[in-house]
Amino acid sequence: APSWVGVIGGATAPAVSGEAPEPAGSQLARSSATARILTLDVGSDGTTSGSIHPVKLTAQQGSGNGEVKLSVGGGTPRLRKNAGSAVQRMAKAHGNWPKGVTATAKLGSWYRSHEADSAAVACAVLVDAVMRGRFLDDNVVLIGGIDSQGKVRRVREIRPRLLGVSDAEGKIIGVPLNDEGEVGDMGILQDFDALMNNQIIGLDTVDDAVALAGIERTENLDKALKLFAEIQEIAKSKDTEQLVRNAKVRERLVEIVRLAPNHLSARHLHNAGSNKPRGKLSFQGSRDALTAAAVPLGKAAGYDVPGTVLVKTPADVAQDCVFALQDLRPRLHNATLDYCDALSRYAAAFKEYSKTTNPVSARARTMKKNMDNALRELAAAAARFRKIDKARYSAGA
Repeated sequence: APSWVGVIGGATAPAVSGEAPEPAGSQLARSSATARILTLDVGSDGTTSGSIHPVKLTAQQGSGNGEVKLSVGGGTPRLRKNAGSAVQRMAKAHGNWPKGVTATAKLGSWYRSHEADSAAVACAVLVDAVMRGRFLDDNVVLIGGIDSQGKVRRVREIRPRLLGVSDAEGKIIGVPLNDEGEVGDMGILQDFDALMNNQIIGLDTVDDAVALAGIERTENLDKALKLFAEIQEIAKSKDTEQLVRNAKVRERLVEIVRLAPNHLSARHLHNAGSNKPRGKLSFQGSRDALTAAAVPLGKAAGYDVPGTVLVKTPADVAQDCVFALQDLRPRLHNATLDYCDALSRYAAAFKEYSKTTNPVSARARTMKKNMDNALRELAAAAARFRKIDKARYSAGA
C-alpha cells in the first residue's frame, strides 16, 4: 500500500484455573498463579486485532534474605526492567513479604516486540498474588506498562485490542486509565457492543490492578461489577444503542460510575446514550478513522492494498471518501486535520480525473495535473503526520 494510505506503518486463549495455595508452614503463601493479558495481533496486511493469553508465574523460596527477584521469560528488556522495579516498590510497601524469593513469569511467542512492557502490570499482580496468597479472578484480563512512580503506563492500539476480544463476553478488562481516550473513541465510533460485552476498567496505579484482579474486592467495586453484569444480561436480547437510551438503564450506569469512577464501559455507554453531540476522537482514534477512509481510495487508485475488495467504481469510491472525511472532520484531533484535508483534496481530484473518458484531452490533462499535485501534497502531509505520531509515541502521549 502507498505510504499515504496508512499513517501507521480474536481468538481467546483458554482460561487457566487458579492453583491451590501452598501447604501451611511455607513462607510463600502460594507457589504459582496465573493471570491473563490482552495482546495486539498484527496481520501480514497490517490489520490489528486483540487476543487474550494466560501468563503463569512460579515462585521458589531461597535461603537468602534478599528481596524478591522477578525473571520474565520471553519478554522484552523494557518489560523486565519496569516489571522488576515495580515489584521492588511493592515489596517495600508490604514490609512483611518473604525474603529470598525468585519468581519466574513465562510469556509465549505471542508476546511480540511491539508490546514493550505492556505485560508489566500483570507480572506485578502475579508476584503480589504468590507473596500474599491472593486468588485471581479468571475473568480478569490486564494490559499496561508501569512507569518509575508505579503508575500504569499507556499502551498502543487499545481500541483494536478491545474490538478483537469483544466476542469473548463477560471479561473484566483492566486498561491504562490514560488510554481512556481510545475507549471513549469506541463510543464516538459507535462500537457499543464492544463496550457492553466486556467490562472495561481504567487502571491508574498497580494497586488498582491488584484490587481489580483478585476474587475478593472492595464492596463498591464488587457491587459495580455485578450491576453492570445485570445490564449485560439484558443486552443479550436488546440492541445496545437503544438499551443505553433507556432511562432506568442510564440511572443504573450512573450508579455504577458512582461506585467505581473508573468503570469506563459504564461511563462511555452513558455518554453514548445521551442526546449530546458526539465528542472529539483521540489522536490515535483519529488516525485509525482516517486510515480506514484512505484504504479503499488507495485500492481504487491502483495501489496494492491487501484484503481490500472494491465493488464500486473508482469515482464512487473517491466520492465516498470525500463524504466520510466531511463527516469525520469535526470530530478529529486537531493534529490530524492537515492530513485529513490533504486526503480530501486528493480524493476530490482523483474523482474528477477518474470520470474523464478521453485521457489525452486538454481537460483530462488538467485533471491529471491537479491530481498529481494533490498526491504530492498528500504524501508530504502523511510524512508530517507520521513524524507527529512518532513523537507522541516516544513521549508517551
